[in-house]
Amino acid sequence: MTPLPDPPLAQNVAFVKSGRSERLAVLLRDGRLIAVPLQLYPTLKAAKPTARKRWRLVGQGQGIHWPDLDLDLSTEGIVRARPDQTRAVASRMSDSDMASVLLQALELADKPMSASEVATLIERAFPPAKVRAVVSRLSRDRRRERRRKPPPGRRA
Repeated sequence: MTPLPDPPLAQNVAFVKSGRSERLAVLLRDGRLIAVPLQLYPTLKAAKPTARKRWRLVGQGQGIHWPDLDLDLSTEGIVRARPDQTRAVASRMSDSDMASVLLQALELADKPMSASEVATLIERAFPPAKVRAVVSRLSRDRRRERRRKPPPGRRA
């Protein structure tokens, strides 16, 4: 296996539900979000949620360690384990499931993200046609919510 040009470095880790399946989601320092099926990692899949939540970065993000599970995963290994099949699974997800995954993924970011950063993150993770449908739905829902709430300083 040839090494990746710049070794990917993890910044944050989460477990997200997508329909009936779960994914290991890793936010990389370069802004990419890698979401792989949890079934690729049987130890994590079998672990209790409390054990999954206890993790730490090792080697400045080159790996992730779960002390309760005595498990170490390299960030590069996680990136390589993300097959094109992930896009195929995403294309079969319902819009509401995908919206839920996207919103959970955005919560991973340590810093506020600009609209273009969010768009790039989403485009890398999901098929474009599905993204347009979900973004349209989220925008419509957000507009409805704004109409219901009076602006700050105004009474309803």
